[in-house]
Amino acid sequence: MDTVSETAGPYVSPYDNLTLGIAFGNTSIKNTVVEGNVVAHNRGGIAADHTTNSLGNVVRDNLIFDNVHFQLAVTDQGRAECTPVFDDIYTGNTLVPGSRADILFFQQDVRCPTLVDWGTIDNNMYATLYGDNILHRQHFTYAELNGDYTLAQWQAESGKDSSSREPPASLTLPDDIAATLYYNAARGRRIIMLDGTWRTLDGDSVSGLLNIEPYSGVVLVPTL
Repeated sequence: MDTVSETAGPYVSPYDNLTLGIAFGNTSIKNTVVEGNVVAHNRGGIAADHTTNSLGNVVRDNLIFDNVHFQLAVTDQGRAECTPVFDDIYTGNTLVPGSRADILFFQQDVRCPTLVDWGTIDNNMYATLYGDNILHRQHFTYAELNGDYTLAQWQAESGKDSSSREPPASLTLPDDIAATLYYNAARGRRIIMLDGTWRTLDGDSVSGLLNIEPYSGVVLVPTL
């Protein structure tokens, strides 16, 4: 889902930044797998609102890039009562900001007086290109539970994301520089000739030909 490519039409442009890439909510969504998507340039990336009939869902191996307000969000706003523990799985996802203002992971607790356990969260890449925080939490009842967390702080408090990672510190970017998404929406392999030298989110150097598999994407960071 990429709304940037849709803003050229006369009926689409006014709605730019009003869309969610993929959204759970307002219906019965059970045991649904959201896997292998490239979600970019929306108001929000992947949003999971846990309604009364939302359970057992899986969000894995998605590339979520440059969505204005958040890359991944979980909330219980659509639920009528408190459910302290969910059995969802969020794993193998790559969350990449397009600017310093972009939130990577947003958690919103509405119905419970204590913090909600959203399920299994692990093996994710949090691309902290502009700062150290990977999570913003909002609690509707207790403002003292609101705040921003680094990966280390989140791991220590929640016990989750123990195998998740961040880019090396050398990939920190100034505000006027952004990463670039190269993606392939076709059935065949896409080959791109890169201009200059780039780095992957793991810090590996890339130049020359870039091969992108079908229906996938690669985020590269310019070498400064």
